[in-house]
Amino acid sequence: MEKPSYLLYLQKEGRLGLGECSLLPGLSIDDKPDYEAQLDRFCRLWESGCSAEELRLNFQKEWPSLWLGVEMAFLELENKEAGIYFPSLFASGRSGLLTNGLVWMGPDDYQWEQCQKLLENNFRCIKFKIGLDYFEKSEKLLQNLRDLSPDITIRVDANGAFDFELAKKVLKSLKSLNVHSIEQPLSVGSWKETNDLVSEDLIPIALDEDLIFCEQGREAELLATTEAQFIILKPSLLGGFERSDEWIDLAKENKMGFWVTSALEGNIGLQAIAQYAAVKEIRIPQGLGTGSLFLNNFPSDLEMQGEFLWKRIRE
Repeated sequence: MEKPSYLLYLQKEGRLGLGECSLLPGLSIDDKPDYEAQLDRFCRLWESGCSAEELRLNFQKEWPSLWLGVEMAFLELENKEAGIYFPSLFASGRSGLLTNGLVWMGPDDYQWEQCQKLLENNFRCIKFKIGLDYFEKSEKLLQNLRDLSPDITIRVDANGAFDFELAKKVLKSLKSLNVHSIEQPLSVGSWKETNDLVSEDLIPIALDEDLIFCEQGREAELLATTEAQFIILKPSLLGGFERSDEWIDLAKENKMGFWVTSALEGNIGLQAIAQYAAVKEIRIPQGLGTGSLFLNNFPSDLEMQGEFLWKRIRE
């Protein structure tokens, strides 16, 4: 698997700050032909002495993945230590970060093989991608996992696959399987229908793409209208860490839970996102991987030890 990422180096007072600008084609709202031109424009503005606030106003809204790379570089400059974005026990290699295991879609045997490996590695929370073939394919798989491991926590992600009536049938099935939650069961913008689905009191709903494509200024309206139980934070797609913090504040006001998920960043971006998740002290598993899908990736201090993500201490 391959995807585009850009490395941004900022220099200040003889120090370097490094950020990864990671595009997710088809989902990043800044997946546009002039992305590299915008990177060049940012560099020119930075070199001209443009303030951080002016830079944010120029890039955060329209170029969210670019701005995450900028924030990373700023944070590394501020912390004055290579690879440290959010100091914590995790960032110093003294604590692990609880994660869910992810089963990728594919043939039945392939998905079941992934389940077996995750269970062997002591994952207690496993997440599945589901789609329109749920009743033909995924329901049986989830039932088999539930029969094998009654105590496992199961999450599913629908990526907006269902209309309201089908979503209601799927959620009834998921409730019978004691599934923890479903991410984005309905298409982006289905705020009222999502609220109707929440009102069915089946399983908790987590908003994902709805956050990514939410018009700025309507964030509170989205959460108040849907009354979903969780939101998913993907800093590369939302516009960085400060923007994610704004969503967290709104979620707390609406008594919603949240967790942090990576969006196929390379290991540099994943390092910063994992450190961000660690300082939020979220007690439930995070959606973080190690970049193992990529044939070519940046060197990493991150490693999985069972269901915990750890940062190796450099000798």
